[in-house]
Formats: sequence, C-alpha cells, structure tokens
Amino acid sequence: MNLLFGAALLLFGCTTSVVTPPPVPDSGPGSEPEPPATEEFSIEPSQDYELVEVTQLITKECYFVSLLRNLPEMRTIVAKDKFLNDVEAAKYSRLTESSDLDGKFQALCFTAAEISQIGDHFESLWEAGNAWDRLVTDHLVPSGCYYFSNATSAKRLIRAAWAHDAQVIKMIVDIYGTATRDVHCYDDRRTATDGQLAEAVSEVQQNASASGMFSDLAVAGMFNILKAHERQEEPTLFESLKQGRNKAACDAIATTDFSKYDYSAIIVLGCSDETTVFHAQAQERCDYAYTKWKAKKAPFIIVSGGRIHPFKTKECEADVMKSYLMKKGIPESAIIMEPHARHTPTNFRNVSRVLWRYGFPFEKEALMVMQNYIMDDMEADTFRQRCYNEFGYMPITFRNRLDNYSKILLPSKNSLTLGSVDPLDP
Repeated sequence: MNLLFGAALLLFGCTTSVVTPPPVPDSGPGSEPEPPATEEFSIEPSQDYELVEVTQLITKECYFVSLLRNLPEMRTIVAKDKFLNDVEAAKYSRLTESSDLDGKFQALCFTAAEISQIGDHFESLWEAGNAWDRLVTDHLVPSGCYYFSNATSAKRLIRAAWAHDAQVIKMIVDIYGTATRDVHCYDDRRTATDGQLAEAVSEVQQNASASGMFSDLAVAGMFNILKAHERQEEPTLFESLKQGRNKAACDAIATTDFSKYDYSAIIVLGCSDETTVFHAQAQERCDYAYTKWKAKKAPFIIVSGGRIHPFKTKECEADVMKSYLMKKGIPESAIIMEPHARHTPTNFRNVSRVLWRYGFPFEKEALMVMQNYIMDDMEADTFRQRCYNEFGYMPITFRNRLDNYSKILLPSKNSLTLGSVDPLDP
C-alpha cells in the first residue's frame, strides 16, 4: 500500500478499515440480544472551514502537528505534557550524541516505537468534550486533511493524523537528508552537498534545547533540510492565496449564481519543459479556455501548475497562465491560481481541493482543458494505477469527452486528504 496513511496505520496498529463489532452472545430461546454499543462518528469535512496558518511549511505537510503548535490551547497542553517532553529530551540526546550526519538525521525523525507510544498517549488523552475532542470536532474533521483515513472514532482519527505526520517527516528526511528514498520526479532532485546538509542540521542543534516542544526538532529539521535544497518555499508558494493572488476571485465566488452556467469552472493544466515555463501547448489550452469562458460556459477559470520546469525555475506555470489570460481580457476576478501541482495527478487533486475550499458547488461538473493525447492517457488504466500509487484513491471522477480539447470531470472529497509520494506538493 503506497498511501502514507496505509503504511503508517498498518505499521502502528491503526487500521483504516471499518471496525466490525464482536458478535453478541445468544441469550437463549425467547430473548432478544441487546445490540452492541457503537460510537457514531462522522469524518465529513466542511466547506466553511479555513485552514490555520497556511503560510507555514508544517501546516502544508503535517496539519495535526501544526495545530498542536499553532492553537494556543493545544500548545499550552502539549508544552506541559511530561511524556511528550521526555520524548523530545531523548531525541535531543540522540541528536547531540550522534557523531555522524546520518545518525543526526535519524534523531530528527520519530522511531517506530515513539510513533506507536505517542499514538497510544494521544488516544489516552482524549475524552468527550475536552480539548482533544474539540481539536477533532473543530479542526481535524472539518478540515478534511485526514478524510481518507476512514477513522471510526475521534481517538482513531487523532492516532491516524499523528501517524501520517510522523511518516511525512521521515519521508522528507529520507529523500532530502539521508538519500535512502528516491525523489518522486527527477526535476525535484537533491542539490545540497553533504557540507550544506551538515550546516542545516548543525543550525537545528544550536537552536534546540532538551526542554523543547516534542515536535521542535522534527519541524526545524524538516524545514532546514528542504531549505538546504532551496525547496522550502514550494509547498507554501504564494500563500495565503485566498487573501492574496486569488482574493478578487474569492470575493466574486460568494455572489455568483452557478445555476446560470453549464460548469462550475474551466480547469486549465499547465505545460512546461526544460526550456520554457509556458509551453505552446499551455497557450493552446488557455486560448481554448478563453473561448469557453467568453461563451459563458463557466464563471471562473482555474489554472493549475507549479514551479517545475525549467529546473529550479522561479516562474510558476499558474502565475504565467493567469497573466496570459488577463492580457486576453479576462478579469482577475474570474481567474483562480493553483500554483502547487508538479505533475498531472496532483493537478487534479489540487483542483478538487480548490473547488471545495473556495466554496464552489461541489456536485456540479467542471470542464477540464487539455490536448486529445493527454486525455487518452487519463482514460487509460495506467493513470488510475498511478493515482492509487501516489494517493491511494482517484482524486476526481472523469465524465465524457466533449471534443479534442475538453473533458468533463467531478471533484472528490478524497482529495482533501494530505499525503502523497511528493513532499513538495503534499
């Protein structure tokens, strides 16, 4: 199972399947057995929920850990927790006592035993109505960040979220630290030298203490390792988008009557190569989207594409496409940027997230724009398998193809779930 949730939860005793209650003993002839007590628990997210501190790397990578650090109530509770403080003290000792770089990298991660023990501890802290319960009902559930965990109780959702976040930290260290795991895409390859990585870890050690919050070392290590590769900005590019580059469109969504349009949005996927961030095929897609928008097929255009080509470019596909469309006469209030996707599966996943988090009618069809041969690839079983390998689910549902440039799709709430094989676009 390639999904981070699956790997983490199966390893640490938190299954993603529905728990079957034990059979009720037969009470004998003439009596009816009492049904087993079950806990009703819904993991349905809310479109009204706003993610907390989206400008932080930790928020994009590990939302549960981010909440423990950013919510004042949770930060106070965690900071006073002796068990968690002891975990951080042990990690600090491993970091300072390790004589080699790989040993220090491993000290930044949580061991399998620590992940399991911390998961047990978090579960023991939950009680109905207390702060941990409010964390679940006010944030973990409505955020949808752990939607695909299929957790069957508040305790299990806390454990699932924690296991996921701990595995993400290890994945980043394994890819960009120890190099024991391959990058997802060659264009995201490692570029830092051992000397630069040693300096990054040294900075963590110098700024840390044995009495830090239980996640301090891991969070600082994750950030510094990505920074050594000049990759720390990718997951938070242009954030907060809803208050910045996409504000005009966000304001317009609230007053839009979507019933007047065939589609909720026209979705344009970026296309770049080693020589340009705005390939001729991307321009073709923008031109087609422009005609459909002018024909009032949808009130908004969503442009999706990150900083992937040319290597280490500082230009963003979505930003360039937005500028091109505005020059053609489309107002900024009709264009939404999705600047994080680094390959086709995450284009679709991230667009689903935009449609949900920006308040679009989620059951309404959207129009996807791309060339015919790309649509052929999308309809092949290999693409479905690729999505399952990267996420564990299909991020959208494809409907019929309209012509050589467009296909209908429906978004999926599964796409709200954090986690993929690419830490630069989690």
